Amino acid sequence: FDAAIASYDRALILNPHSDSTWVNRGSALSEMHRFNEAIDNCDRAINLNPNNDSAWNNRGSDLYALGQYQDALDSFDRAVALKLNEKLYWTNRGNALLQLGQLENALASYSTALTIDPSNSQTKDLYNNVLQAIEHQNTAGIGTRLQDRGRSLVPHPTSVDPNQSATNLVHTVDRDGNPFEYQIKDIYPDEDSYRYITNQSKKFEEILPELIAEHGGKYIVFEDGRVIDSDESEDVLLDRLWETDFIKDRMGINGHGIYCHLVPKQL
Repeated sequence: FDAAIASYDRALILNPHSDSTWVNRGSALSEMHRFNEAIDNCDRAINLNPNNDSAWNNRGSDLYALGQYQDALDSFDRAVALKLNEKLYWTNRGNALLQLGQLENALASYSTALTIDPSNSQTKDLYNNVLQAIEHQNTAGIGTRLQDRGRSLVPHPTSVDPNQSATNLVHTVDRDGNPFEYQIKDIYPDEDSYRYITNQSKKFEEILPELIAEHGGKYIVFEDGRVIDSDESEDVLLDRLWETDFIKDRMGINGHGIYCHLVPKQL
C-alpha cells in the first residue's frame, strides 16, 4: 500500500483537485489502519466535491473503525442520500445504527439493502440477527437504552442446565400488537434468573385481566403479583427505576434480574 500511496501522491502533484484520487489515497491508508489520515483524505475529497458518495461512505467506514458510530452514521446518511441504490451504503448505515442500539432503524437499513440485492447473504444474516434481537427485546423488556449502557437485565448469564424439562412457552404481543411466542430459558439462560422469571411469568399470567384493566398498553416492572412501576415508554420506566434500591438489589452480583413486560391492551 506504500507504493499505491506514492503513486497517488505523484498523481496529486499533477492534479491536486482530483477528488477521486484523494478517495483512492484514503482507501489505501484505511487498509493500513491509518484511519485518521484516511478521514483527512476523504475530507479533502469532499471539500473538492461534496457530492462524492464514495468519499462520504469511506469516511463513515473509517469513523466506524475508530468507534465513532454517530459520526459514522452521519457520513453514511450523506452517502445514501447521494446514491440511494447502493446496497453497501445501506448496510454500512445499518451497522452504525446497530452499534448505537437503534435496532429498528438498523433493521430498516438492512431491509433496504436487501431490496436492492436480495441475494446478499451477509446482509441477510445481519437482518435476521437484528430481527431476533428486536423480538427478544419486545417480549422480555430488554430496552435498547440498557444495551447502550452495557447493562443487562440478567446480570451474570451462564449456560442452561440441559436436563431442565420445562420449556415455559410464553404467548405475548410485540410493540405493534402482533402475537408472538418465546421460551423464557432462551432469553434468560442463567439458572437463578430462569427460575425467577419463570415464576414471575406465571404470576403475571394469573392476574393478567387485572393488569390489563389498570395497565393495558404499558410496560410494567412486576414482582410477586405487585406492579413496582409502569409507563408507556420502556426506556422512561427503566431510567426512572435504575438508581432505586429495588433495581440495585436485583441487578447486583448475586441478583437475578428483573421482570419487565408489556401488558397487552386486551386478552
